[in-house]
Amino acid sequence: MAAFPTKAPERFFCADDEVFYVNGTTYALTNQWGTVRWRH
Repeated sequence: MAAFPTKAPERFFCADDEVFYVNGTTYALTNQWGTVRWRH
């Protein structure tokens, strides 16, 4: 985060107690929604 000293690290990283697991995969749910649609 040295390159972005004005940004709060908690906006970009999740603590271990802020993630959940489903069938061996780790997920983090964020409230940082945007207008970009992701395509696979």
